[in-house]
Amino acid sequence: MLLFGQTKIKMLRIQSLGDALKHFNQEKLQDILKEFKCAKDDDIERFLSVYAIEYERKGVCRTFLVMDTNYRQKILGYFAIGLNVMHFKKTLKVADAYEGINLYEKGYRPIYKLFMIGKNDDFSECVKMADIFKTDVLQYIRTSQRYVGGNLMYIDCVPELQSYYATKLGFSYYDRLDEHQLIRMIRGI
Repeated sequence: MLLFGQTKIKMLRIQSLGDALKHFNQEKLQDILKEFKCAKDDDIERFLSVYAIEYERKGVCRTFLVMDTNYRQKILGYFAIGLNVMHFKKTLKVADAYEGINLYEKGYRPIYKLFMIGKNDDFSECVKMADIFKTDVLQYIRTSQRYVGGNLMYIDCVPELQSYYATKLGFSYYDRLDEHQLIRMIRGI
């Protein structure tokens, strides 16, 4: 059991945002999401409060909230994962993309995207996101992989987090997205 201030953190649980939308009205849930704070990366905070519900409803990705079983109204951390397709050959012609058949041979690969992963500053001592990644994130992706395939995943991150994702989560540098000032990192599943 962890003690944070006067709050005892007994056991973490993962709550899907989709299920939370069924149990809370959207306004109440939005208030809960807005309480999440991450000073290290504004995008992590902004994604949860601005985009997570919309992306959940549109099926862009699924967001999972890290909660304590006895502390239901606070989000300790979260992660969001989804599907994508990435092109790995630089010589693709525009007409190839419209062909639709044999895209695998043309360099396209199904790939899982780790949209976001972060923890609430108020609970930073209670949650280790590397542990959440190695257990829960990979578990969800491996379950999907068993049914639909794919053997790669990626994340786009700010350069300051490149070392963290490499050493703690096993990602490797893939390329630089200069227009967004991000690093794309990739790893096998």
